[in-house]
Amino acid sequence: MSFDTPAAGIRVLLVEDELIVAVLVESLLDSIGCIVAATAASIAQAIAAIETHEFDVAMIDVNLGGEDGLVVADLLKAREIPYLITTGYDALDGAQGHADAPLLAKPYAITELENTLCRVTGRL
Repeated sequence: MSFDTPAAGIRVLLVEDELIVAVLVESLLDSIGCIVAATAASIAQAIAAIETHEFDVAMIDVNLGGEDGLVVADLLKAREIPYLITTGYDALDGAQGHADAPLLAKPYAITELENTLCRVTGRL
C-alpha cells in the first residue's frame, strides 16, 4: 500500500513499555505511512534494537517500567540519531541534555505525531 503523507516511509524505533500504548502507536504510525523498524519495551531491548535495526528516528518513552528511558536518548544523542521523547507526565524532570529534543505529551493527536516526526527527520 502506498501512502501520500509527509511521514510516509519514515522508519521508527518505538521504545514503549506499555503493550496497549505500543500497539496503538504502531497503528497510528502505520496510518501515516511510517514503518515500525522495531519495538522495545526496556532499555536492554532498545539498545539491542539500535545495534541491529535501521531506522530514521526513535520515539522514547521516559518511563520504561521504572527504568529511565533517557538512557536510550543519551545513546542516540551520542550517535547523532534523531529521537523524540514521549511522556504521560505533566513535566519532564531530569531531562538534562535533552531539553532540545521534541516532547510529545500523551495522549497526542496523530497530526502532532506526524508533524513532530517530519520535523525531527528534516521533512518539514
